Amino acid sequence: MPIIQDPKAPRPDPKAGEGERRGELGRDHGLNVNRPLREQAYLLPRTAEELRRKRSGLHELEDGASVFAAGWADYAHALFAGWQAHERHLHASGIPIAANGDRSLQRLYRLSEQRRALITTSFHPLAGHGNGQPVLRFAPEGGVRLSGTQTFGEEAAFADELLVFVRGNDPKEPAAAVLVSTATEGLRLLPAGSGEARAEGAQIDPNASNVQIDPNDPNAPNDPQAPNDHNSSNVQVPQGSFSLVQAQYDDVKVPRERLLFEGDTEALNRLLNHPLVKSLADYQWASRQLAALELIGGTAFALAEQTGLGRELHIQGELGELIQRIETLRALLHAAELGAEAGPEGVLLPAPVPLQAALKAGGDYYGKSVLTLQRIGAGAFLADPSVPAAAAGKPTLAQLAWQLAGSGAAARRALHEQHALGDSLALSQELYRNYPVRLLRSRYAEFWRSLSPLARDGTHESEVRR
Repeated sequence: MPIIQDPKAPRPDPKAGEGERRGELGRDHGLNVNRPLREQAYLLPRTAEELRRKRSGLHELEDGASVFAAGWADYAHALFAGWQAHERHLHASGIPIAANGDRSLQRLYRLSEQRRALITTSFHPLAGHGNGQPVLRFAPEGGVRLSGTQTFGEEAAFADELLVFVRGNDPKEPAAAVLVSTATEGLRLLPAGSGEARAEGAQIDPNASNVQIDPNDPNAPNDPQAPNDHNSSNVQVPQGSFSLVQAQYDDVKVPRERLLFEGDTEALNRLLNHPLVKSLADYQWASRQLAALELIGGTAFALAEQTGLGRELHIQGELGELIQRIETLRALLHAAELGAEAGPEGVLLPAPVPLQAALKAGGDYYGKSVLTLQRIGAGAFLADPSVPAAAAGKPTLAQLAWQLAGSGAAARRALHEQHALGDSLALSQELYRNYPVRLLRSRYAEFWRSLSPLARDGTHESEVRR
């Protein structure tokens, strides 16, 4: 069975079985026709209502079970949007950005928006082929050349553009950020770890005809022969399995107009961690994790009721803690919305402190909630051998729990949610650096000031000294 479904495969009959997990967003919309979500991906919020709309995204397709469930496409769009919106401010602040002068990102962003191009990204490093050729070379004529392999989520097989970051382990190593069309000559997308031999079996053509499409042609996404054309009426959004796609760059030439950043690794990391650049992306990521937690929570409660484990006190305690996680993350996101302020370009950005707390909590909470569902479902998983089998139609409750907490895909997703944006301790360090400690210190100082009258009163002197 292929890891990645063919984007050109005919759409199944919507009446053929109950197993098509199509939600309201996906029932009548293929990847191409879902204009509202594709347009919303380019939304820059300027009001509170528009900011709340950014909670939604491509991750909601197929009831959160599509190839976009990992959130990378939503993250890429929001990151690119925040980056280009504040290009002038970042440039004026001395933060290195595009190599092409002021407003170059905005021009490229507007072109992508006009095309309704689907963008995704990856924070996995670009690894060399092992032949001694550097992964990044700055071409004499301008632009860069890429060589090596990089791992993406499975949504990359259906993307129009890859937002690629090339950086090293040494802070002073050369770094670049580029926007690469998936139709670029020399770029191939394969199931990760499969090798060339399985490319056909995975229904991704490694020899897709790329040369007939100019990545800089405004009409490229509408080319009926484009491998990831989403304007065809038979394109559907496939369900995801948290498989991975490997991008192979064989001396891929990226023209200068698609070079978003050139500098060193330290400068690129500083840019990507700037609140003006990543706030919207982090907000959408944490919102997606809240939706994922709610699905796990609903499944856990239903399974506990079905199996009778809900009467057990320790299971009630586990479910109570799961509720606490969901409501805590919801409250943090709400606090980020209430404290939102307009940035220097008028874009409404969520409050950074509760947002960073939500980002840190989301990964931790997801891992703990999966363990809760495993504990409730363990008996059903072990007692019924049919549970791990792929559901031919609509999955049973136990099969859904297995998909969320027991399968190999569930294990990969748990790792993804906890570590995709970096080490958990690194996220805590970022929260430490950005937290307004002066508020806590003022409370501390106020406490001692309140004790001063007691210290002057001889009857309480000994208590104050203690």
